[in-house]
Amino acid sequence: MPQELKALFVCGYETGIRFGELIDIRWSQVDFESGLIVLDSDETKNREGCQVPILEGDMEDLLLEAKKARDDGWPDSEWVFNRQGTQVKDIRGSWRIACIAAGVPELNFHDLRRTAVRNMRRAGVPQVIRMKISGHKTDSMERRYNIVDADDINIAKEFMERRRKSAKKL
Repeated sequence: MPQELKALFVCGYETGIRFGELIDIRWSQVDFESGLIVLDSDETKNREGCQVPILEGDMEDLLLEAKKARDDGWPDSEWVFNRQGTQVKDIRGSWRIACIAAGVPELNFHDLRRTAVRNMRRAGVPQVIRMKISGHKTDSMERRYNIVDADDINIAKEFMERRRKSAKKL
């Protein structure tokens, strides 16, 4: 994936923010001190503002790298996700090449929303907070994105076995 798109990918993967909302983020909305990206109500599909965490590690590192590149190369650009200062609008070609190289040719950027919601659930983030971060307005929509997979079943198995062993000790 081209360097200028890595932060976009990681932010989508970690937070589940919609592609259209991501590409519209300006540097004035990114607050490294508080560790938040702030989207106003007029900047989201559901017309509700939200605050999205900037996670330590790849997400924060890539955003800081993008900020440095902007500051060094095109300081007047307001766009977080840009190509030499110009707002990123279309990533289809780069996305397709990266997905083929990664062995997931059918992966859509929007699929990252499901991954983010599932990862937040596995991390113990309460549903109401997951919904606020991902922009899901209803429980049914959040559940639709919160796909259960084999890893979830294995986690359930571990919980159930742990519970059974505890009950035997009594």
